[in-house]
Order: sequence, then structure tokens, then C-alpha cells
Amino acid sequence: LVNTGLYFARLTTSGGSQVIKMTYLK
Repeated sequence: LVNTGLYFARLTTSGGSQVIKMTYLK
């Protein structure tokens, strides 16, 4: 899950990455 989150974070914008990080951290 962590690798996936970082992967999507790079694909998405800074704002999008924050949302994804929060989702995965949950």
C-alpha cells in the first residue's frame, strides 16, 4: 500500500497526493 501511495503521489499533483496519503494513512 505504501509503494502504491507513493506511486500515485508522483502521478497526481501535490494537492492530489495529500488526499491519497491521508487515505492510505487511514
